Amino acid sequence: MPNIMPKAKKKSKPSKAATAQALKYEKAWHELYYKMPRWRQEEVVNNPHGREAKELTKAVIRLGEKD
Repeated sequence: MPNIMPKAKKKSKPSKAATAQALKYEKAWHELYYKMPRWRQEEVVNNPHGREAKELTKAVIRLGEKD
């Protein structure tokens, strides 16, 4: 009996530029997160869709996009 299952598509690797940008965002997140007061860190972890997390995300984007 022939195999009727379609072949899985190979996932392409992200480009070097995309990887570099992701590393910038990750570095910015860590830098800003660890400068936050402990209570804000806990709020970000416990409520990832809340106000504090959104503010952190906006700051990370601003810092990550700086050259």
